[in-house]
Amino acid sequence: MKFYFQKPFIKEVKKLLKKESYKDCEEAIIENLFLAEPEEIFEKCAASRLNTSSDNPFAKIRINSSSKGKGKSSSYRLYLMVFKVKGKMYFAYLHPKTGVYGKQSLNASERKEVVKTLIKNIKENNFEEVSLNDNKDKIIFNEGKKEVF
Repeated sequence: MKFYFQKPFIKEVKKLLKKESYKDCEEAIIENLFLAEPEEIFEKCAASRLNTSSDNPFAKIRINSSSKGKGKSSSYRLYLMVFKVKGKMYFAYLHPKTGVYGKQSLNASERKEVVKTLIKNIKENNFEEVSLNDNKDKIIFNEGKKEVF
């Protein structure tokens, strides 16, 4: 599976990581997506898709907080699109469910804007391919191998 971040996604995660209550955000992304089996991710996305495409679901999934002792309410919501045939995952938007930036869900107009931006960036190939470092504890840009966050 290849992973791609768009600039608005990177900006949002960087903003979250500045707050103590969201310091586990990158770790949660790594544990729930980068270290998961591709088929497991696709099944999650297919079950919670927001569009009708079974091969390329745009989905809202919960990624659990990596902080010990926190329940479902401390998790994050991730909006992403997966292209199963091409083995690509595009990260569109992430928000926490609690805290100063917390919300339960995006409203219809916010979701529409996220999809619009995502589709535009896919068409324009305006994404950064990312992967894990050798220790599998940081997300890095494939080009240049610098840490994303």
